[in-house]
Amino acid sequence: MDKQLNDEEDVEDDDDDDGKRKKLSSQQKKTIKSLQNFPAFTKEYKKLNNSTQKKAWDKHLSGKKVTWKGYVMEAKGKKVYVWGGDKYKDQKWSQVKKSKKNEAYQVFLADFGRKAPKKTLKTGDKVTIQGTIMSSGDAKQNLHWKLYNAKLKSK
Repeated sequence: MDKQLNDEEDVEDDDDDDGKRKKLSSQQKKTIKSLQNFPAFTKEYKKLNNSTQKKAWDKHLSGKKVTWKGYVMEAKGKKVYVWGGDKYKDQKWSQVKKSKKNEAYQVFLADFGRKAPKKTLKTGDKVTIQGTIMSSGDAKQNLHWKLYNAKLKSK
């Protein structure tokens, strides 16, 4: 069963602890619907407060299959760090993870599991990667995103 969220798919309301239907905020809906576009998604996700961020993550984002684009920052076997932000300026992962500008939030780690990508990836290569989102980034804490079961998609 595919858990991919399509742009056309309606986002269901949350149930609260009493089992009553509770409407998602317009910002939560906007965030969830932007999931397939990494730069747009990270901008929208950052606008949510901690409580609504957690609810959206737990019920609507974690475990979803996504296809994100970006630029290879570093490829180490089965793990590839990808700059998914709007502008790539040859940033290095070693610098970004220590950045005071919280740049790691614009990065996703693609974990290919048992098999490294067949294509040799070099820094600066533009890639499209499909995977399951299992770990959220955090702009305030300079944390990157993680995709598991990643697959390199042809353009």
